[in-house]
Amino acid sequence: MTLTSCSAATTPSAFVGNGLESVALARSDDSELLTQDASPRVNLPATFDGDEEGWTVVAICSSASSIEASESIEVAVIPTGAFRQDAKNALQEGHYSDAVDCEGRPYR
Repeated sequence: MTLTSCSAATTPSAFVGNGLESVALARSDDSELLTQDASPRVNLPATFDGDEEGWTVVAICSSASSIEASESIEVAVIPTGAFRQDAKNALQEGHYSDAVDCEGRPYR
């Protein structure tokens, strides 16, 4: 999968379908990043261990309208290898939107 380049003042939705490392690179060093492992939604065990490489964002919300200005960001991820057509279809249909609770993070 090719990562999309995310420029300054990037809205949270721009990261959906891209690698988790793109969020990590764009966010402020002072921001909080909460990561939900949504692997069970693609019939895999939850195995996220904090390593950002190899994970694709399927849902996101933040405390500000841009990732760079957000104090708190929450993402749901699945292994990049599982981001096949069926997972892409589910993403397009909004099936992952409830994988993040977004409390205090109203921007998607």
